[in-house]
Amino acid sequence: MSNREGTPKFPDSYIGDKSIEYDNSTWMERNQKKTTLLCLQYLTDDKLDNLGNYNVLDRNHYIIVDLGCGSGFSSEILVGSGHRVIGIDILIDMLSKAKTKKKSQKIKKI
Repeated sequence: MSNREGTPKFPDSYIGDKSIEYDNSTWMERNQKKTTLLCLQYLTDDKLDNLGNYNVLDRNHYIIVDLGCGSGFSSEILVGSGHRVIGIDILIDMLSKAKTKKKSQKIKKI
């Protein structure tokens, strides 16, 4: 999953040994988690109320569907923030990684 390999090609870049490489990529994990944290920040920002009648997430906990969850980097952050998460992905290799994480890691609430 390094930049030297060029643009990933779906689904070949995410199955078999490539799914292991993706799941072990600290760069990918850091960026996925950082993006998810920023999205949660934006969705709970009080300033959004001044823009109109938007139904933004407040500090309650929700059931969130993580479409294209991959190996579960974003799901970890969402669960850690107190939300219930349903991870959906078309690739069984990626879902397998997410399921293994769910079973093997104790996720701390942030």
